[in-house]
Amino acid sequence: MSSNKAEVSLLVEEFNLSIDLAKDILSRSIVKKVKKGNFARFSGRIPEHIIFVLKGELAMEAPFHEGVDYHYAVFSSGSIINDGASINNSFKTESILCTTSGVLAILPVDHFYTLLDSSIEFNRVILKSLAKKSQIAGLSFHFRIEKDHKKKVLGMLRAATSFNGKNSIKMSIKNLASMCYISRNAMPKVLKELEQEGHIKVENKVVHLLKE
Repeated sequence: MSSNKAEVSLLVEEFNLSIDLAKDILSRSIVKKVKKGNFARFSGRIPEHIIFVLKGELAMEAPFHEGVDYHYAVFSSGSIINDGASINNSFKTESILCTTSGVLAILPVDHFYTLLDSSIEFNRVILKSLAKKSQIAGLSFHFRIEKDHKKKVLGMLRAATSFNGKNSIKMSIKNLASMCYISRNAMPKVLKELEQEGHIKVENKVVHLLKE
């Protein structure tokens, strides 16, 4: 599990780590180049690895519409996958698909616990990641009970794309309506109004959030 300078630099830059911690993580990890269309995680599995996204983009696929190609959370470089699940020792119900080619550092769970026990800096990195996810979950709940449809949809889109530096999400009208708890018939009008107001841009089932 040796590391090279490029991988160390990626980990330092993307996760704001010290060089020593980056080297320690990589010495315990398998660095894997992945291709677009590969799966980094499958649904229903107890996590055996923590995934540090060094390059590329991965997306969480919703589990409840089999055969439908859409994603409701996107992880870009600088994201950590499975950290919360490993601490809670829980099953995951979603698959993680590589939507671009990329590079992952895959850290076995036993080494994850070793680093938690031995490194204050590593604890801070994980806590920061978990805090962000907790905040996103809270925002999702808040916007689900919002009565104004435009505020609800825009808020849910912001929450769902928080891990993605590109601020985009691939989702059908049907599934976006389901996520936001509004009718499927109302969704096209809401998206059109948000687009006209300059909040979003919709292309080929991909919703892009525009900077305000």
